[in-house]
Amino acid sequence: MKNPVILFLLNFLFVYCAFSQKRTFIQHSLDNPVLPVINDYTDYSSFKVEVELCEGFKEVIELARTSFDSIAFVNSLKVSGLENSPNLKGFHIKYVVDRAKFIYREVEGGLPVLKVGLSAYLEVRNISGKLIYKRYTTPASNTYYATKSDSFRSLIGKILSYHFNNMISDFRALYLLAPSLEAYTVNLRKLSKKSPLNEFNEWENVFKETNGKSHEEKVKLLEPAQKLWLSYLNYNNPKDEDAQNNVRCAAAQNLFISYILSNDISAAEEILPQLKEIDKSILGVQVAYNNSYAILKDINECVKERIETEKISPFQIEPELSEEMKSDEFFNSVSFQGELINYRGDKLKGEIKIVNDNPPEIDLAPNYEEEVGLLGGIMSISNENSTVYIDNGLGNEEKIKLSRIEYFVTSEGKKYWVKKIPYLVTSRYALLEEVKGNGEIGLYREFYPMNNECRLKMENEDDFFVIGTVFPRESISKYFKSCPFIQSGLDERRYEAYDCSVYEKLYEDYVSNCSK
Repeated sequence: MKNPVILFLLNFLFVYCAFSQKRTFIQHSLDNPVLPVINDYTDYSSFKVEVELCEGFKEVIELARTSFDSIAFVNSLKVSGLENSPNLKGFHIKYVVDRAKFIYREVEGGLPVLKVGLSAYLEVRNISGKLIYKRYTTPASNTYYATKSDSFRSLIGKILSYHFNNMISDFRALYLLAPSLEAYTVNLRKLSKKSPLNEFNEWENVFKETNGKSHEEKVKLLEPAQKLWLSYLNYNNPKDEDAQNNVRCAAAQNLFISYILSNDISAAEEILPQLKEIDKSILGVQVAYNNSYAILKDINECVKERIETEKISPFQIEPELSEEMKSDEFFNSVSFQGELINYRGDKLKGEIKIVNDNPPEIDLAPNYEEEVGLLGGIMSISNENSTVYIDNGLGNEEKIKLSRIEYFVTSEGKKYWVKKIPYLVTSRYALLEEVKGNGEIGLYREFYPMNNECRLKMENEDDFFVIGTVFPRESISKYFKSCPFIQSGLDERRYEAYDCSVYEKLYEDYVSNCSK
């Protein structure tokens, strides 16, 4: 999402450039030029959404002392490149909140704040009803807030939108053309009726004709125009050097956009240096070149994202939930019999209850998508986010901060280490069970607060490794830079699932091939 101030300045520069250089810039919303991983549904133009809210979430709405308009919410949902309409050929999305628990409602500094636990899943089907995509949100509690102008009613909608967007994000790369682009083509101004350059402007109209056309139809429409603009790249006007430059620059820019529409990215890259050379600077800015460069950058990032997504399954395996996680009390706390050992070596035995006092904060202010894109809101998590209560059965209950505890041992013999782990842009404490270890590297599974999440850690390092959300392959490459076998495995795409299975595979490959 573009910054509105930058967008305004770019538009101003385009207008200024048009008047100063006798060129008219015409804005277009380009059809998405990058093909999806799965090409079966590129002719789909819309989607419709069916929302199911469990009784627990209806109780959240009631206890938040507000109401919720499900029809307005459904109409507000967006999927890039598709129209939200049940009447066109498109996808059927089913969004189900299957568990939810109200924890807390308050107003802090004028901001509406809701602490809510929920789990959800999302399904996408084609027109025939075939399931083609599924994602889950595992049970977790969060603290949600937005802006002073938001009501609790609008905050409820933003909470649901946040989880919808997170679950639909892989669907975009797997099934949809992308990215959405705004581009400018060029007409020449102040031409006489007899000017031979009038044909230049006539061919600019071809861009409008490409809207809604197939790739093959676009190529056929654009080929004659491309031949014309190629001939104008060397246009000569010895009497007026500025006019000569205007024509060459206009031809280069139109060619660039036509190559993008034809999905000929290499040709677009080849024309870019020439456009930079001939685009006259306005107020220190090369407007045509900068716009074209930004378009190419967006496309290359999209292509990179598609490569990352190629081996990701459309069907997420349903998370395995522990017995504790199946209880709604898990949203507030988790309890078990056992003992805890603090960093002084003291042992305390009894019934242990870990309370999630300050769940991860999610900022749903209007600019959150601009800040972190598909990741959703900015996460702000207190390091001291859990309090531990231990009852020795004699009527004595002690209260301890989680950060002061080294590990727990349950009555069944399970050992949970208390560690600080990375989480999006910050860190948080978690209870982790070592599943495997060889003294050099360990594979851990999180018990609380996010059950079944996996982590890796080198024994000589303090930090845990979490696969990056945006560029996962790069994060794996950086962490295992000393392991050639894993580096080659990245090239061979052995680590593409990004769930617990890939952590297990990384562990086994490191131990078998790179462990000292």
